[in-house]
Formats: sequence, structure tokens, C-alpha cells
Amino acid sequence: MTSEITWGDTVLVRVDAPTQFHPGTRGSISGFRDVGQDSTANTSTDVVQQRHRLCLVEFPDGHAIEIPEDLLVKTAK
Repeated sequence: MTSEITWGDTVLVRVDAPTQFHPGTRGSISGFRDVGQDSTANTSTDVVQQRHRLCLVEFPDGHAIEIPEDLLVKTAK
């Protein structure tokens, strides 16, 4: 299995992720957004502005949020 995260992959949010990203929760990748170091992302959290690739993660209850890729671990379905 390749470690690169792609569309449709099942991922686990790392347990050491900030609480707003739902650590320890499993979800599916439904999109990506690349942001630069001078991010124009509409967020007040430094943790997002320091990253370059955000993944849209959809959770089993249907809600989805953008999470920095390095806070995700690809898992088996």
C-alpha cells in the first residue's frame, strides 16, 4: 500500500492532532486544496496556515472539514 493520500482513501486523524480536527476519528478523503505559506485560507488557526495541502475529510456522520495532510494517516478500509 502506498502512503500517499488520494481521493477516496480512508484516513485516521492522528491522535496528537489539535482537538478541532477530531483526533482519533476515521473518515474518507473527498477533496484537496493547496495553500501557500502566505495562506489566504479563512481561518484563525496557525496550525492550518503553516501547512501546504489541506484534505477535505468526510466523517461517517456526513460532516466534512479540511485537515492538514500531515495530521492524517492512510488506513485500510
